[in-house]
Amino acid sequence: RLPSFRGVAQHEVSRASRRPAVCGGSPRTMASAGGKNAVQIYAEDMSDEKIEFALATAQEGFNQASFKGKVFSYIANFVQHHMEKQYGKGWNVVVGRSFGAYVTHEIKTYCYCSVVPGVCVLIWRCEGAPPDCA
Repeated sequence: RLPSFRGVAQHEVSRASRRPAVCGGSPRTMASAGGKNAVQIYAEDMSDEKIEFALATAQEGFNQASFKGKVFSYIANFVQHHMEKQYGKGWNVVVGRSFGAYVTHEIKTYCYCSVVPGVCVLIWRCEGAPPDCA
């Protein structure tokens, strides 16, 4: 984890390993509600309540049958909408098989996980202007 300042933290996600480049250890595995797929959490800085809500929402998004073609975009929009409805504005979501990211987020509002094998979900909240680092 990179240093945090003024209630903001930063994470870097490596697309080659599909786990945060700056976080050590192995992913935390949880059983999914349906029992079919295990949920893997690669990195998180979020309350247990928010993690459970985010994972349930992501799984629900993957189970929707109403999308056509743009599956990952639909799921990202679905998760973002539900996170903002539950916890307020400023949530960002990336869903995909291979991506890199470097994000600045508010403390206790970051989760990098997989709810379907081979597909990662990155959720974070960053509202307002970044702090003055000078």
